[in-house]
Amino acid sequence: MKLPTKTIGILIALMAIALGGLVALQYVLIENAFEQKEQSFRQNVNAAMNAVVQKLETSEAVGNIFRVAVKQPPPVASHMQMYSYSDDSSLSVSVTSSGMESFARVFVSTDLGMMRERLAERPPLRWEGEKVWYTVNTPQHVLIRMLNQETGKDSIIVNGFKPAGEHSIEIGQKRVARGQYIFKFLSDSTSSVIQVQNGRMHPALPDKMSFGRREQLVGQVVDKMFYSEQIPIERRLNGAVLDTVIASSLKAFGIDLPFACGVISERNDSLQLIHAASYANELRTSGFKARLFPNDVFLSFNQLALYFPDQQIFILKQVGPLLALTVLFLGIIVYCFAYTVRTIIRQKEFSVRLIDFINNMTHEFKTPISTVSVAAETMMHPNVIRDEEKLKRYGTVIQDENLRMKHQVDKILQMAVLEEGTYKLKCMPVDLHEIISKAAEGAAMQVENRGGTVTVRLEAESPVMNADVVHITNVINNILDNSIKYSNDIPEISVHTENVNGSIRITFTDNGIGIPAEDQQHVFEKYFRVHTGNIHNVKGFGLGLSYVKLMTEAHGGSIRLESEPGKGTTITLTFPVLK
Repeated sequence: MKLPTKTIGILIALMAIALGGLVALQYVLIENAFEQKEQSFRQNVNAAMNAVVQKLETSEAVGNIFRVAVKQPPPVASHMQMYSYSDDSSLSVSVTSSGMESFARVFVSTDLGMMRERLAERPPLRWEGEKVWYTVNTPQHVLIRMLNQETGKDSIIVNGFKPAGEHSIEIGQKRVARGQYIFKFLSDSTSSVIQVQNGRMHPALPDKMSFGRREQLVGQVVDKMFYSEQIPIERRLNGAVLDTVIASSLKAFGIDLPFACGVISERNDSLQLIHAASYANELRTSGFKARLFPNDVFLSFNQLALYFPDQQIFILKQVGPLLALTVLFLGIIVYCFAYTVRTIIRQKEFSVRLIDFINNMTHEFKTPISTVSVAAETMMHPNVIRDEEKLKRYGTVIQDENLRMKHQVDKILQMAVLEEGTYKLKCMPVDLHEIISKAAEGAAMQVENRGGTVTVRLEAESPVMNADVVHITNVINNILDNSIKYSNDIPEISVHTENVNGSIRITFTDNGIGIPAEDQQHVFEKYFRVHTGNIHNVKGFGLGLSYVKLMTEAHGGSIRLESEPGKGTTITLTFPVLK
């Protein structure tokens, strides 16, 4: 069935519209996925920044309270520790210690004598030798802070989940041999504070404190907080601590990316505590900002700004698998679409050539059939039957025309077998100069009748190749035949051989009508014939050059065509030779 050109155009247009819609839809889906990942990234960063702000504010408040408390030495060297436990035994313990002595008042609802004695004998936190010892009654989280009263440096020496039992941390006698240090123990169930002065432990806080004394301490803490608010932000925060807190908070929210950070000061809108100064402009315009110390009594507008240089790459990696699969499948669809369109167009062209081939074949067979029919009818005439010479002459005509049709049929069948790949070459050493000489001799007889010449220059020193004699002979004859058929009134044909890089190169040149540039890429295709306008004196099926190319490549060679309309054609064959 032959599809009309209009129908093919409509089908291609519909396929193109569907493909374009599919590409647009996939683009929208990928864009939405990217936006969702970007929104999730922003939410995580903002949550991490809020956590950073809370940590910084909490740390400052706890530090202020701790410093105020430890800088007020107690008038009485005693302190009170309160514990409260709740389990199946309903244990309630109250312990009071004075100096290194301690006693306990224990109220229990069941017999827990051994446990009561241990709790009374071992306080939660104590200093012995060069170590800080702490006791954990049940598995729980433990935090121990160490404050240097002289320098004001506050550090965390334990922060984690600990099993029940007694634990120790080696501080070193030399480190605390001089100076005053405060150790604060905080767990899920109790707390304790001790003071180590010149390597010896002392109680840190009074066990009894008057209401006035408490009021004084609270006032001092509030004053300390007000004072902190007045300190410039670059002194209020430590850059290294800020980087560490930001990095840990980001990792907690699944963001492990290099970042630039800085604090935009409210005083002169300048960047302080900046990390990665090369991104200063990006930090100013960043969309990731959070106000520091939002609970200050006198509101400050110092802002923490973050910038991620690899943000887009990070998000693209998250949508990378989806993007890669989409591109892969779309690529396959586009390739199949292009291949389908190309096949449709080639099939359309092939159908046109096939029709031309059928028309040419019909004309090729019509002439000998008509000749045979006339000759047979004439032979049946009584006068011809009695004339033996006429019978012989008409019989020869019938035989020649029949042989001509047989050759045409064989050529078509042979091309079909070759195209299917079921042929088998019978290769042997062949002297190309000998084959070219015989073919040129036969072509010269036709050319000389028209006043032309065939020039042969056999200059190859190694003309022997491994080839099928029949097919290689047909290749050379076909090229010479085309040179004669498509030549001008006086044909000028030349054949030249030479050895190049271990191969033999055969060049056929004629002064024929030439081939237009748009047709040169199709001349080796099956059934293709160059349009000659209103000139119809050249017969053929369009199989000659297709056969030449097929056989040349089957022998491991190559073919090249150069032509210009009105100036002739040059065909070059290259074959490997036997050494």
